[in-house]
Amino acid sequence: MIFLPEIIATFVVTSLLVVHLGYHPGVDAHGYLKTPRSRNYRASIDPKYFGGTATDPAPENCPHCLNIGGTEARCGKVGDHNYDYPPNAIGGVLPPLVQECYGEGAIIDIESVLTAHHMGHFEVKSCVISPGEVSTQECFDAYPLTFISDELYGAPPHPLYPGRAYIPRTDYPGGLARSTNGDYLFHHRFRLPAGIRGDLVLLQWYYVTANSCTSVGYDTYAWPVGFHPGNVPVCEVIPPDGRGVPEQFWNCAEVSIKVDNGCGDPPSPVAAIPTLIPTSLPTAYQQTSTTSTVTSTSMNTGATVTTTSTITSSTIPNSSCVSATATCGINKPCADGMCCSQWGYCGTSEAYCGTCCQNGNCLDLPKTNAPSRKPVQPATGLPTIATSSCQTCPLGATGLYAMNNCAGFRQCISGESMATYACSAGTLFDEKLGVCNWSADVNCHCNAAIGEVNPTVSPTSKPTEQPTSGTTMVVSPTTKPTTAKATTIAPTTNPTTYTPTTKPTTSKPTSKPTTSAPTSKPTTSNPTTPSTPKPTTLKPMTTKPSTNSTTTSKPQLLPTSSPIMAPTSSTAAAVEAVLEAHKDGIDNNILLYQTPQSVWIPSTVYRYKDLLDGLRVMYNDGVANKYFYMGDDSPKGHLYGLVNIAAFLAQSIKETIQYNACDENSWDLVNGKYALSNSCGQLGQSYQDYKCSESEAHMECPINLNMEIRATTNAKWCVAVHNLAVVLLILIFGVAVPMFRLIHLIFSLCRRSRYGAPGPLFCGPKAKYPFTGFWDYAKECNKPWASPPETCDVYEGQKAGGFDNSSPVPNSMGRTDVEGCCFWGRGVIQTTGVCNFGKLNYYLGKRAKDEGRESRYPDINFCEQPNAICDSEEHKELKWIAGMFYWVESLQSYNVGGWDYLSELKKFVDSGLKGNNFIDAVSGIVNRGCHNPPCAAGPVDGLSDRSGNFFKILKELGLVTIF
Repeated sequence: MIFLPEIIATFVVTSLLVVHLGYHPGVDAHGYLKTPRSRNYRASIDPKYFGGTATDPAPENCPHCLNIGGTEARCGKVGDHNYDYPPNAIGGVLPPLVQECYGEGAIIDIESVLTAHHMGHFEVKSCVISPGEVSTQECFDAYPLTFISDELYGAPPHPLYPGRAYIPRTDYPGGLARSTNGDYLFHHRFRLPAGIRGDLVLLQWYYVTANSCTSVGYDTYAWPVGFHPGNVPVCEVIPPDGRGVPEQFWNCAEVSIKVDNGCGDPPSPVAAIPTLIPTSLPTAYQQTSTTSTVTSTSMNTGATVTTTSTITSSTIPNSSCVSATATCGINKPCADGMCCSQWGYCGTSEAYCGTCCQNGNCLDLPKTNAPSRKPVQPATGLPTIATSSCQTCPLGATGLYAMNNCAGFRQCISGESMATYACSAGTLFDEKLGVCNWSADVNCHCNAAIGEVNPTVSPTSKPTEQPTSGTTMVVSPTTKPTTAKATTIAPTTNPTTYTPTTKPTTSKPTSKPTTSAPTSKPTTSNPTTPSTPKPTTLKPMTTKPSTNSTTTSKPQLLPTSSPIMAPTSSTAAAVEAVLEAHKDGIDNNILLYQTPQSVWIPSTVYRYKDLLDGLRVMYNDGVANKYFYMGDDSPKGHLYGLVNIAAFLAQSIKETIQYNACDENSWDLVNGKYALSNSCGQLGQSYQDYKCSESEAHMECPINLNMEIRATTNAKWCVAVHNLAVVLLILIFGVAVPMFRLIHLIFSLCRRSRYGAPGPLFCGPKAKYPFTGFWDYAKECNKPWASPPETCDVYEGQKAGGFDNSSPVPNSMGRTDVEGCCFWGRGVIQTTGVCNFGKLNYYLGKRAKDEGRESRYPDINFCEQPNAICDSEEHKELKWIAGMFYWVESLQSYNVGGWDYLSELKKFVDSGLKGNNFIDAVSGIVNRGCHNPPCAAGPVDGLSDRSGNFFKILKELGLVTIF
């Protein structure tokens, strides 16, 4: 029965919300770049809330709110929209679209809008980028625009700060220009820097306010009447990420800058490079080649440098390797031969060019080196030898270069040595082919001592694969030499060594660490795209076998530091004493989750007692001689252990605890539907295909196609929240819907107890589930008056939603069944895939017992019972142990590019537990696979949430008061 008073009341509330959301001047200072159109402003005009495509921006309802940026997002960030990676309407990254074209060194118009006025000034900077590339702040800072004139209020330039455009106060004589809805309008002219041009240039617009404090230099400006901000102190520190005062805002606009008269045609979408036509090859991959000639002008000398290069790329047939496509993909190459990572981002490091690289100069594919992004002297025959000993990279060079009599090679990027490698016995590095080749076939031009040409060394017999020793990485050919695959990229401090400074490849994740699982329905105005984080899907902690390097023995890396041993009893006791003293605070203040009513309460899934039980297993018994780090016997030893626990908990809260979830939730909305086959993988992933490396393949779980499992936990959110967003869209933007549907949506708002989140994930054979449909979250299931009566019985607390198996509905990988799909994420940091569950079984479970090894859980077969992690009432610590297993494998052993986890942890403690650098790096490793985001996998989800969790835990444990 529909009650008219409820409908009227809901209309009133909704109308008030509309008025509130549409009225900006009452909120804190906000602004955006209007001309040229910034990425965020473009996303706010003519938004497509329904039926958008990959080339449509995700609707932006707050283009003026990008007050987080700088070190966190060069182009600004609001909510889950990071405009370094502008989101499109279907959840990917929006391809660039040039908004204006300018002549080199031209004077251009910059129009800005402030929805609230807090004085201050604007600056504009520029950076030439390639499609898919994220600019650095250093690039922007190198190419600032010069302020020329204030077209509305006549402010003069500041000789000491020529890039600043100061703005008048609101009481400026004669008043300020305003829009029809009261926004403040500004029009300035800036000159583009000389010598910079490109098909894709980012203009970074920056607004810093002056109502709380002023930037340095304000006291040296000749203020016109109506401009001076008043008696305001100088800012002691301007937060580099915008978190704090003064308020700051960042926007970016995509433009072209060309030589004079080069902008005759209207702006058009920027293409990365022409799509390459594949040529069939008798190998496990398809290879494509294109020859391009690049002509550029040197910024320093003005000389024209012409480089002709052949770019070889590959199409990887194993589509399960590709997690998601953003700005590049299999048929959408990056510029300049850069690598397209499996997650669709362009770059040149191993994270982009290694396992699952989609195209470009991938490390595991035959190729020619990418042309340098800096002008270099054209090569004649062999690469230039920069020194007589061949121990440094040629100036500006990118590629592989011989060293030490060609017995090894180094990887160079833009003239910097990123890693060094040794060829196996009987082989030398062939610079012509870019591989370790038979010695008899190599004419080495690199002599370690005097730089003379080496005599050819012929092996007495064909070499075989040699075992590695110490910390040397050996690359060995088999039948035919193929491109040496560098599996890490890490700077080496000693140019004469072949020792990479990274951890073993056997403990490195090769798949995208993703984001957290939503359990509350998004409240943003785009109902088709969840705005809450998605679940971490922990992929194998070992290198995934490549289908396109079948003739190359894989390089092996050995640890560069001693393994973590079990702690002494005194250290462990000291850590436990602190935990025990604060166990009530941990349970009631730290291990909390958010209910659908947005109330934070203690988790029913994650409790202190189980945490402590899991810790005792992992620091006493460990897994594969790896132990959870509890500290050492030094004076601050127990503090090291406590900070390690705090970092682990901070990530766990973001990933699962805040959702009270153990099993992965169904969160991937594909074409507006939650496919039931999401249990097979979400965001373009296939969990049952995440296998171990060849050296550890014996540990992985076999796929049992007859296995049937139903998840223990699932998402919880209220249909009313979803419908509120839809109603607001309809009322605000005039989306056409039938009146009966609008009334139904409004009525559903009044029934506050309805919950329609997707049910638990499940798996089963095709014999039982020939195909699977989707979860209809809007379905009415609570109809006791119907004939026959209908009830909501899929999960406890359900009051809406239900299965719809009327027709097959594919997940993002095209699966329409759930056969063998039983290895979704489980545990506090979601353990996923046949490799990880296999390792648990191999070291801790039934398999260890069956093979005569010590087993902590001899009755649990984690391959046949992966649900034991979440289901077991006897061993509730398992949900913690699964996450700790990941932590010791992937975090505590992390040592990449000179960043070593344990060293940085100790440095953080020794320096007084100050600063975000340590925890932000940890967040990058957990969420995106690198310590210095943005990574090849994309920006870190919830960076500030993770750091906030970390310091909250340190405070709860009483650590922040120690120093």
